[in-house]
Amino acid sequence: QADLDPQFAKKFLNFVIQEVIRHHQEHQS
Repeated sequence: QADLDPQFAKKFLNFVIQEVIRHHQEHQS
């Protein structure tokens, strides 16, 4: 069963998005 479980996928995506936003904010200030 190669499908990611949806909860994990959602958490992972949220984590990645948070990191990207954090890096953008660091570069801007």
